[in-house]
Amino acid sequence: MNISKYHHISFDLDGTLIDSLPVMETAWMETINKLHITTPFELYKKNIGLPFKSILNNLHLTEMFDEISKIYFKSTHENIDKIQLYKGVYELIDKIKDSDKSISIITSKPRRNAEAIINKFNLNIDFLVAGDDTEYGKPFHDPFLSLKKYSIECTEKTIYFGDTVNDLIFSVNSKIDYCHCNYGIEGPLSKFILPSPANINSLTEVKL
Repeated sequence: MNISKYHHISFDLDGTLIDSLPVMETAWMETINKLHITTPFELYKKNIGLPFKSILNNLHLTEMFDEISKIYFKSTHENIDKIQLYKGVYELIDKIKDSDKSISIITSKPRRNAEAIINKFNLNIDFLVAGDDTEYGKPFHDPFLSLKKYSIECTEKTIYFGDTVNDLIFSVNSKIDYCHCNYGIEGPLSKFILPSPANINSLTEVKL
């Protein structure tokens, strides 16, 4: 996968730059046990990539948003040391910066949690758009519109790296190119999605 033609490179966070699925599962199990909810993690997992409020809406738990979000995000924050970077993250970011391209992260995570992860791993990015920065998150194009306010480069050739169908839909809605990370939370996309987007099995496959 060669990205030399792009001016701006944007990444999802969970399942793309970081392996956080075990931490999510721990947080969800803690949450449902404390609140006596019967929704299994497998149902939660199918919605990962959406804003947290949208996930709870899909799980018919919107009325418990405040209680669930408080416990869930407290747990993920407390277990941040268990999150792992995927292979090749630092090397790829360094190559992008050396080529004078700008980098952003567009995530559905709340800003507090996203910033904590970025600071923990000292990720050298230029811009962050978090899940609570816009009224409508992914797969709507609002996060990309927010990003465009930061830099004129983002209105030029941009590619987004993600790991879910929602990331693909977000890219289509934003009219930017997309590369799917097969190693992420959702795994490879269905072969029935046409045209098939670019895809990688590791960040080490990305060339400039």
